[in-house]
Amino acid sequence: MTVYSNDPKTPQLVLTMEGEVISDVDPQPRRLSFGQVSKRAEASRELNLQVPKPDQIKITSVTVDDERFEIKLVSGEPAGTAKYQVRFKGSEALGRISGRVRVAFSGSDVTEIDIPLWGEIVGDLRYAKNLSFYKQKGTYKSRKLTFTSRTKKPVGILGVEDEGGNLKVEIVKAKGDLAELEVSVKETAQQTDKTSKGTLRVKTTDRDEPEVEISYGIYPADRIKSMQNKLRSTPKPAKPKPSASAR
Repeated sequence: MTVYSNDPKTPQLVLTMEGEVISDVDPQPRRLSFGQVSKRAEASRELNLQVPKPDQIKITSVTVDDERFEIKLVSGEPAGTAKYQVRFKGSEALGRISGRVRVAFSGSDVTEIDIPLWGEIVGDLRYAKNLSFYKQKGTYKSRKLTFTSRTKKPVGILGVEDEGGNLKVEIVKAKGDLAELEVSVKETAQQTDKTSKGTLRVKTTDRDEPEVEISYGIYPADRIKSMQNKLRSTPKPAKPKPSASAR
């Protein structure tokens, strides 16, 4: 914690606080990330639950709130330290997945804890899902947008549509190991001093993603300047002095 005051000798004072929080049930990890999972593929993660006071706290159930996941006890005992396997069964739908493991127990005022879990189901295509354009020295630089395949299959682009009408899109390479677009801001969009947002729709030869949506934002120069001014005006915290125990 940094305290700022009008004390001429100590205008900034750093207070360091330490402590240990003991929970009735200690999950490791406290959040489960499955990362990127290919379409139709399964994935699993390990979850450990430790009960520091097994004579007082009793775990009554460990469940998952999403039917696409399942959890089972691998080793140990719920009364002490137990290892669980959380398995994602696979999905046909692309996009983010999320859920939670709920641990219910008795012997405490708190009767349950939740462990968030999440991930993303991805297809064969690799590409940036959003683009940002910032004005620099009165103009916007063009951006490259590439498409590749996770399985090294040829990638093809059939067409591009900008529903906002703010961008000019040129297909540099329509097909191959890498397909490429060059995207630039139109003159009409460059003249406005307001932020513009829209979506690019790219038609591809991919079976799972015949059309992909890429969101974009066009930001005027004043946005950059305001961010820079904000960074300059933010005071930097002083470095904490070592404690007597550290010395």
